[in-house]
Amino acid sequence: MTRPVATSPSLFSSEEVAAPPDLQPTDAWEDSDEDIRDARKDGEGCNADVDVKPSLSLSCKSSEGATTLGSIDSFLSSWTTWSCNALLTDRALSVLQWSLWLSSRLARPEIYRRSRFRRLRQLSDRMNPEMSPGLRAMYARISDTRYAIRLNGLPLSLHAARTGSWGAGWDGDPRIEKLGRVMAWSMAFYYPLEHVAYARWVAPKWITADAERYTALSCRFWAVYIWADWASSILKLKELGRRKAKLEEEERNGHIMVEEATDKKKEIDQAVKQQWLHMARCALFALPAIHWSLPKWEKDPWLSENVVNGLMFAGSITNFYQSICAQRT
Repeated sequence: MTRPVATSPSLFSSEEVAAPPDLQPTDAWEDSDEDIRDARKDGEGCNADVDVKPSLSLSCKSSEGATTLGSIDSFLSSWTTWSCNALLTDRALSVLQWSLWLSSRLARPEIYRRSRFRRLRQLSDRMNPEMSPGLRAMYARISDTRYAIRLNGLPLSLHAARTGSWGAGWDGDPRIEKLGRVMAWSMAFYYPLEHVAYARWVAPKWITADAERYTALSCRFWAVYIWADWASSILKLKELGRRKAKLEEEERNGHIMVEEATDKKKEIDQAVKQQWLHMARCALFALPAIHWSLPKWEKDPWLSENVVNGLMFAGSITNFYQSICAQRT
């Protein structure tokens, strides 16, 4: 079985997860909507020399042309914001990584030769036999890129552990902040162990450490992160429920305007959606984390590559969608 491919949880965010052998602590980093909104703000100012706002001097002959140019400007602005943030960039790379893996599996001619459908059998004869190995090689390179990005993870995790930032903003339940610190400390242990395993894979003649063992150790901390992240989302959903109930009571008593109450309810509903997506992502990463945590995950794998990487692919899609939803709020 090949070495894990980078899959970080929340690479540099307050409530995300990193996937290990793949390497992701989810994909250390949490994807709370607060994190994404902060990322969006940071991205907008990451390059003062680049004007990402739509040009006001464009003159279009038709409203349709103006709409098209406006859409292009909006897309380029969003792309600039996304690419200026390490967390968001990693999530995009995660989707690319696992999509390349899936494509490499689907590009194998032999899987179509056994098909009952004649057209699929004919397709296998026309497929380039070098496509699948090429896609798999690209998948491995993207994995290495994500390993390198996570070299920044330790200082971020230590900062979050010291400040409690991964659980901030939820004053109604102090357990959320405590779980945020658990997540941060788990990633603070995860990263160095992952770095040792990565160094062994890259320089096997120089580094003598057992990469399989260090990967397993790192992923155990990743599993702790996922558990704490999932529990934190449960508590956040309860806190959001209390906030909504209090808001409805204030609305009934006339202590808040209907329009203001409606806007705040929408914000709460969006936050609830984010937490459900977050829990789904944690669930998808749970089995891979356990698999890579086993002492002999490489020599005697518990789950097949198709199962592990398939779950990572689904988790990366969920993570990416969650980030897009958070950016729109």
